[in-house]
Amino acid sequence: MPAKTFAADDLPWYEYATFLTMLAFSAFIGIYYGCFGSKQATPKEYLLGGKKMKIFPIAVSVALSQFSGITLVGVPADVYTYGAGIWLMCFSLVLVAISTIYIYLPVFYNLELTSTYEYLERRFDRKTRLFATVMYLLASNCYLAVVVYSPALAIATATGINVHLVSFIVCAVGIFYTTIGGLVTVVWTDMLQFIVIIGSLVSTCAISFGTLGGFSAVWNKAVDGGRLDIFDLDFNPTRRDTLWIILIGYTVQVFGQVGIHPTGVQKFIALPSFRASAWSVVYYVLTMCVVMTFCNFIGFGMTAKYSECDPLLTKQITRYDQLVPYYIKDIAAEIPGVFGLYVAAVFSATLSTISSSLNALSGVIYKDFVSNRLRSHVSEKSVTKILKLIVVADGIIFMLIVFLIKYLQGGIFGIAIALTSITHGPLIGLFSLGMIFPKANSKVNCNYHLHSY
Repeated sequence: MPAKTFAADDLPWYEYATFLTMLAFSAFIGIYYGCFGSKQATPKEYLLGGKKMKIFPIAVSVALSQFSGITLVGVPADVYTYGAGIWLMCFSLVLVAISTIYIYLPVFYNLELTSTYEYLERRFDRKTRLFATVMYLLASNCYLAVVVYSPALAIATATGINVHLVSFIVCAVGIFYTTIGGLVTVVWTDMLQFIVIIGSLVSTCAISFGTLGGFSAVWNKAVDGGRLDIFDLDFNPTRRDTLWIILIGYTVQVFGQVGIHPTGVQKFIALPSFRASAWSVVYYVLTMCVVMTFCNFIGFGMTAKYSECDPLLTKQITRYDQLVPYYIKDIAAEIPGVFGLYVAAVFSATLSTISSSLNALSGVIYKDFVSNRLRSHVSEKSVTKILKLIVVADGIIFMLIVFLIKYLQGGIFGIAIALTSITHGPLIGLFSLGMIFPKANSKVNCNYHLHSY
């Protein structure tokens, strides 16, 4: 029998209050760090938190900036549609951690670069640096647009509110607290948002198991539905989720987002010692694995619930990206606050990605395009103001790109992977060439070798 259809007015006021409260607290943290204490008055405070950050908050912040609302919306739907092959990403994370800690992070930490792409100019030449920076800017803004559209679509599905209005609210809050609070605000709002996300994942899984006959019943349905046939050793590169595709493809994908990406590297070097940075990478991997496991369990729950009644086929939803919010409303219709907590979690993950990316983008844009056009003596206060203006300007740009996302075909998770993968491969190649092969140089910089660092 088809599942119940939910109209916009089915959502009571307290569900809205849950995620609005999270938005308010995120904005308050930005106001606190931006208007009191040091007020993030210097570039070092604004971009690196004065290098006084703590290990676990940094690890959580890096993790949240990577999985975003796309993970909470897209991964369970992907598991429901294609199976749990995405969970093999946890093995990729281990490979990423090892290479980051022993090869790439030591170079970035010792150089203390505002922009990781500055390394490419020192190692090769300015043309190489600008090429990499432009690729990063284009990919990041397109990716952020997808990240924003994902929770907006989830909320619009459940409430009937216009998707672009929701997008504007999410963007406005993220831009606001990132602009005034810098990295410290980004990290501590991420801690708040992490609590919300874990609370939502745990409650959703508990309700799934409770209403669908327990963990074993859900697991057996996943097995019967072929969702756990994940160790496919086929070498055919056209297959979607073979073991080799996951290990190779996702290792490159994740490493491009953490090992060389300004959003991750900026936070790792904000710690007071390299040892602390290395441990933060380890905790980042553990955090990501926990979140991915819970998302897979939600996907298994949807498999058990809709094994004989696909909501897309029965026209309850119009695309699989709407499946998770629909599922949570379906199983938790009589439990107050669960759906509101889920929406708050999706908002939280999205805000984390927005704030982390904007803070890193401001440093990259300033260092690579603005600083060399200013007079030689510019006060730290003026530089900080410029960084804040860049955050606002870039935020407006990706807000405009959001309006184009609805015209893309395919699931949100797949779109996000495609957008970032286009640039990650070439950029990883450039950084690896510089750090691993000392004899590789540009014509301009032919006598420059890695050991000179």
